[in-house]
Amino acid sequence: MKIRSIATTRKAKQFSFNPRYYNQEKEEFDARRVDIEARITGKRTEGKAPLTGLKDKWIRSKNTTSLEKKSNIRLALIIAFLFGLCYWILFS
Repeated sequence: MKIRSIATTRKAKQFSFNPRYYNQEKEEFDARRVDIEARITGKRTEGKAPLTGLKDKWIRSKNTTSLEKKSNIRLALIIAFLFGLCYWILFS
């Protein structure tokens, strides 16, 4: 009989979790380093250094507002047209 197996418990399952932290100073340092390397090699584009990091990705994703505005206006026009068509059909 296995009396020991009743008294012992199983070990907890092990897992690995590496937390990620946002370090603004490191992001700025990396952006400066990329900018300086681009100046040295001559591959620099006009304007700012390429956007890197969480903050810059957030800013880049916000640039889609003009497309969203055009889409909303188009949707409003389609709804108004359909409403007008239904009104014309029902009350004429």
